[in-house]
Amino acid sequence: MKGKKLILLLVAAFVICNLIFVISPMRAAAQHIYLRMYWIVGDIADPDNKGIEGRWVVFYPAEGTSVFYSDDLAGTVGNSGRATQFMISAYKDFRTVLNPALPVGSYKCATVKGYVNGALVDDYGANPVDVTITGNGYDVVPRLTLVQGGGIEPPAARPVPDWLLALMPKIENVRFNDRKYQPGLVGKVGEKFIISARPKISAKISSPVPLIADSIAMTLNEGTAAVKTYRVTSAQFTGTKSMAEGGLTEVNFLYDFTTMPVADSLPDSKDPQTIRIKAANEYGTSVEVCSVYIAAGDLELVGDPIAFPSPLHIKTERKVTLQYGLTKDANIEIYIFDISARIIKKWAFSAGMMGGQAGGTANPNKVEWDLISDQGTLTGTGIYLFNIVDKDRSRVLGKGKITIVP
Repeated sequence: MKGKKLILLLVAAFVICNLIFVISPMRAAAQHIYLRMYWIVGDIADPDNKGIEGRWVVFYPAEGTSVFYSDDLAGTVGNSGRATQFMISAYKDFRTVLNPALPVGSYKCATVKGYVNGALVDDYGANPVDVTITGNGYDVVPRLTLVQGGGIEPPAARPVPDWLLALMPKIENVRFNDRKYQPGLVGKVGEKFIISARPKISAKISSPVPLIADSIAMTLNEGTAAVKTYRVTSAQFTGTKSMAEGGLTEVNFLYDFTTMPVADSLPDSKDPQTIRIKAANEYGTSVEVCSVYIAAGDLELVGDPIAFPSPLHIKTERKVTLQYGLTKDANIEIYIFDISARIIKKWAFSAGMMGGQAGGTANPNKVEWDLISDQGTLTGTGIYLFNIVDKDRSRVLGKGKITIVP
């Protein structure tokens, strides 16, 4: 009896091991098809010359168009980076399940009627075509054609769960020149983050899986006809990290507009502008949205310059900060006078550096003074005046007062 039980146990173990051996490759294949990257690629014909760049392309199951879909922008602003083409990550919507066994017609691809870079601009679109899913990791869509009245209606926005967000790229430490962009501060009423037309924009991008090559980009005013796209290439990388088997998982970049042609400068505007920094991996595209004002018109101060603390108690405090905003990067000089109009302290700041940077109430220039005069002596109590001067035009932009008490 004991011998029979042992034989049965051995047979059961053998069957289980064989099942695991058979199922494991199936599971690995399923992960390749259902949990990893799967590309839907194609191009668009434009017989009426209405423009392909930025057209909103959508891949979706024939059932569930309004919720279950993945998308891309056609042309150089999209994942393909090539005019007339698109490259959709089929799992941008994590709920979409690709099944090669389903009949032709189960999956569709089309453009959204009239939408270019997120804005409705005309009534042209490409009607749905059938997409055959092969399970090979990518499938080519039959050519789409823009026609008047063609396309589909805009699909509903997709909720993204926290677990998926954790797998997508993380964009952080966004800076304009050396000023960190802080969305919480900029969002306050009346706060303005002013930048120059030729800033130095930097950021850190990290990802738990390799980043998609050439996916890092910045767009200006996406959703309007005036959209501009700036691709971040390896020439702008200041530091990277890679996986052992290859593929970048961290990129630090610096996009320096001062080294670019003047024609590529950001346009002056008194209205708020939107700069979006983007990066993608196989799980989706992350976007960091920055609301900024781009310096426009003549150089001026933003608001009144202030000194703090003021009054300053010299027995307990030995530092005062002068704070002011500029509408443009500029060469700036600051003079501090005593009541006899004698200059006791002078600074000179280069355009684009702290003290000479464009900045509003959310990112002002801050100049610290330790109360030591240019002659090396500690300044005594009293009232002092300071002037902020446009060095290139020898023009006083603004004045302020510092009060020092015992």
